[in-house]
Amino acid sequence: MKLSVKSLIVMLLMVIPFNFIVIEGIGNVYLSTIMILITFSTLFLVTKGQIILNDYALFAVLVFVWTLVVTVLNIIYSNPDLIKLQITNTVIYFQTLLTFIIAIYFYDKISYNLFLRLFLIAMIFSCLRVIIEEPNHILKLSTHWEERIEAYFIGGVNNFSLFVGIAFIISFFQLKKGAWQIIYCLFFLLMIVLGMSRGALLGVILTLFITSLYDMSTAKFKLLMKYTFYSLFSGFIILLVSGKIEEVTDKIQNRFFSLFTGEQGVNDFFSARGDLLSNIFNRLSDSSILQILFGHGNGGIDFYDYVSRQHFETSHNLIIDIFYRNGIILCFIYILIFVGISWMFMVKRTRNKVTLFGIFVFFHLELLVNPVLFAAQVGWVYALFMVYFLNQNSIKPTPINRIL
Repeated sequence: MKLSVKSLIVMLLMVIPFNFIVIEGIGNVYLSTIMILITFSTLFLVTKGQIILNDYALFAVLVFVWTLVVTVLNIIYSNPDLIKLQITNTVIYFQTLLTFIIAIYFYDKISYNLFLRLFLIAMIFSCLRVIIEEPNHILKLSTHWEERIEAYFIGGVNNFSLFVGIAFIISFFQLKKGAWQIIYCLFFLLMIVLGMSRGALLGVILTLFITSLYDMSTAKFKLLMKYTFYSLFSGFIILLVSGKIEEVTDKIQNRFFSLFTGEQGVNDFFSARGDLLSNIFNRLSDSSILQILFGHGNGGIDFYDYVSRQHFETSHNLIIDIFYRNGIILCFIYILIFVGISWMFMVKRTRNKVTLFGIFVFFHLELLVNPVLFAAQVGWVYALFMVYFLNQNSIKPTPINRIL
């Protein structure tokens, strides 16, 4: 059975870099969705249904049923025009539920290090796919959608940068010291920069310092300083040799620092997020008490902002999204879970948890600006890591000697 579980998990994670649309219809059905259904069905049959008979799984099922009922009621009584979006997002919720149940079953049946290695391999292949499929975008360092990295197989460039950021965190804190660790860290960092994702780059920087302080030794902090020097020096030499140092500097300055130089206002710098949040809170103030308590449904966000002339299906902030979609009660429950996991990290602070703590910090910094959970292609990956966050005290990691 161990071999079959490993095989299923390998196939599940390897679907990330090789994802594609299998069926087009009301909502695109990706290979990842089919693989999740196959994996869950297989484990359900093998365990004779025991896979769902644990506290975490039953609680997750209860939450999903709650959101499903509220979504159906909103379709019937509130806004029938959103039925397509409501169904699509409910399917995304459902695949996340199944992934969570799958992860609960396998997390203690395969080693934690194997899971991290498989994730790193998946991200290496994802980076290679972007390089091969988008050679004209990879080096443009552009912020224009038609010119920057697209990475639709993983839900867009910001999701791509998020998962590459997690790969960087794993490489920095979990890989055995040596030349390969430096190579992998620099490679993943370069891919984040090429993606021009402000959230991912800032998130990585903050996570490195927060996690290095969480680590009770000073070794990682010293290593961070060394790698920072290597990265800056290597980047400077490459730009100097290429003769594009001024062009690249201008692009990076415009993308990452234009707010501080006064070239862009806060709203423009954050891609009209201010207008979007204002729109959402205005709609919340017009909502019924039942909608405030239980939400507008899993696909309840569908706004066109006339100021920025942009269409939004998310607030780009997980807390606000949960509040609007699923109500203040579920939002409060999620915050309690987040606080509980954070407390577990702090109360029992050990070096075994350093990498997982770094992933936890980075993921949730990103969820403040990135709606990855509502991406059909990869939103379910959060559920895999959530199980490890909840069971952090039972994992026993060791340094990863090699990836491949």
